[in-house]
Amino acid sequence: MKGLKLPRLSRRSVAIACAAAVAAGILAGGLRARAVGRRAERYMARGIRLALRDAPAWLPEAERRMLEHPPDLPPAFSIFDRRIHEALRRWYRARPWIERVLWVGPIVPGSGEPGVAVGLRLRVPAAAVRIGERSGGPYLWIDAAGRSLGTADGPPSRFRLPAIAGIPADAGPFHPAYSLAEPAAPGEVFAVRAVVEGLALITLLRDGGILDRTDRRIDIVDVARVGRKDVPEVSLVLDDGRILDWGRGPASQFAHVIPQEEVLENLRSVLDRGIGRPGEPFPLYRPVDLELARRRREGLAFSGDRGR
Repeated sequence: MKGLKLPRLSRRSVAIACAAAVAAGILAGGLRARAVGRRAERYMARGIRLALRDAPAWLPEAERRMLEHPPDLPPAFSIFDRRIHEALRRWYRARPWIERVLWVGPIVPGSGEPGVAVGLRLRVPAAAVRIGERSGGPYLWIDAAGRSLGTADGPPSRFRLPAIAGIPADAGPFHPAYSLAEPAAPGEVFAVRAVVEGLALITLLRDGGILDRTDRRIDIVDVARVGRKDVPEVSLVLDDGRILDWGRGPASQFAHVIPQEEVLENLRSVLDRGIGRPGEPFPLYRPVDLELARRRREGLAFSGDRGR
């Protein structure tokens, strides 16, 4: 039995077959490329998503906008681009308000719009330094270490935090020639002694629970007389205008007349009993009852003393 004879392909047929195979390959490759392109587009971000832990009201609005929109980002980028992640870490770490960058990572589709999430922990202001002698400020936020965080949007009393005020115009946070008429550089630590002493007293008041009281508020820690041995160095100004002379604060270079804990107890007594009159200094570095007795003997007016 003779075998089947297969038709011989002409050169033209072979050429057509090869061309069809190449065309099919190009088509398949194009489909794969478009699929890869669609996947790549799916993971392209056009911004970041900011996660602020305990985002506070005292964070200045300008700083908040800056943190939400870091500069120099490309209009679109891969959410997996590690160069973008590291650039964001470096930029946030350099901001004076940022204590720590908690995380930087991709937001994959399915959990929201593709993007990059950034978690931050902010520094917390302990007080503000009032620039100049005007009651309206401006004010610079400082943290518990005395680091300048930048200009506040208003007086710190809005957040029940005191202002350190009364600093001479020729005193400087970094060197003697610096003038507090100009804002201090954010991120730098104040070294001027008046600020150091004011902040040390504020720390004592905070740890002693005084700043948590809701019946009265300490608006100003006046450090205008820091460095003078013959007068009370530091005074407190309350929200009702009473002036309470602390005397020598916890960081004073001079010897204390009485222990700081005793001055703190005198302050509690004065606040509890409502002692004092607006605009008239009352000394906290003397026993409260002895001072009241002295004023009675001398016919000096005073008000309050609700507890007696």
